[in-house]
Amino acid sequence: MWVEPDGRRRKRAFDTRDAADDHLAQVRTHQLSGTYITRDRGAVTVAAMSAEWTASHPEWSVSTRARNESILRRHVLPRWGAVALDMVREEDVQAWVNQLPGAVGTRRRIHQVLSGVLTLAVRRKRLPANPAAGVVFPPSDAKRMRPMTVREVDAFVEAHPSYLRTWARFLAYTGLRVSEAAGLRVGDVDLERRRVTVREAIVVVDGRKIEQDRLKTRASRRVVPLYGELVDDLRVIATDRAPEERLFLGRNGATMNRANYSRRTFRTAAAAVGRPGMTPHELRHTAVSLAVAAGGSVMLVQAIAGHADPSVTLGVYSHLFEDELDTVAARAEAFLAAARQPPQGPQAPSATA
Repeated sequence: MWVEPDGRRRKRAFDTRDAADDHLAQVRTHQLSGTYITRDRGAVTVAAMSAEWTASHPEWSVSTRARNESILRRHVLPRWGAVALDMVREEDVQAWVNQLPGAVGTRRRIHQVLSGVLTLAVRRKRLPANPAAGVVFPPSDAKRMRPMTVREVDAFVEAHPSYLRTWARFLAYTGLRVSEAAGLRVGDVDLERRRVTVREAIVVVDGRKIEQDRLKTRASRRVVPLYGELVDDLRVIATDRAPEERLFLGRNGATMNRANYSRRTFRTAAAAVGRPGMTPHELRHTAVSLAVAAGGSVMLVQAIAGHADPSVTLGVYSHLFEDELDTVAARAEAFLAAARQPPQGPQAPSATA
């Protein structure tokens, strides 16, 4: 038995005396530290907290909100919805994560949603700590992306209908996501400075095309460079068009999006270069590999890719920087050799007695 901060007495049954003593010790520790949560607040269910969590994020993009709500509906709430917050145990969360379907990356995204709900519960003083924070995952099973060579890009582009070839080359050489490229307007392209400003996106959620007039992160709102051949291509499709028009259009004038591009046309072109399992998102890896090959730093690659954190860039593309180890070693060897050479030029006369 213990006493709540408001004076009410509480009791709970345990299997052993040691377990009861451990619980009382935890209660005293939390009460002294100010992190103690009464049963009334801790008894709020995960489902109720999930509704509060989604309502607390007005900054989410449409696609982010749809993804998180789908994860809640399909994975989190069926298991945890009716469970009181203070009955969520770390070992139970670990067991749940272990049996989730899909790749490690998929399980991480599902876990992040539950963890986000529980983190808000901690901030709102309904939990003393997040029981999902200590979950351990196995090493990632994601395959390493293999960027296309320049010859493969050329063949990939040629496998498209003529009206989509600029679109295909643009995706392969700028690193923009399909949704970001689809959201470009003519006025976002500066052909003289060879720059493209990324401001908007067109996403497809539950079969509906949605125009997002703001991107989800500050890093996504960025400026990327254009190579010479892209400048020539874009000049053809942008000339004499109004700045507010969408830059890329389909055969019938419809705006491009992932749904109307990634099906027959993309798959046919991918198969033509021996990449039948490739996805449109993998075109970003080709653009990044080109930037790295041209000597781009991690920070520059991060800016081009639109990552909010350089650790994400390194986590995805670290293998592309491996060749730089040989370059650094060769430069260091040359520096050491030069430093050991005797001084050049006439020597100063030595002093005589």
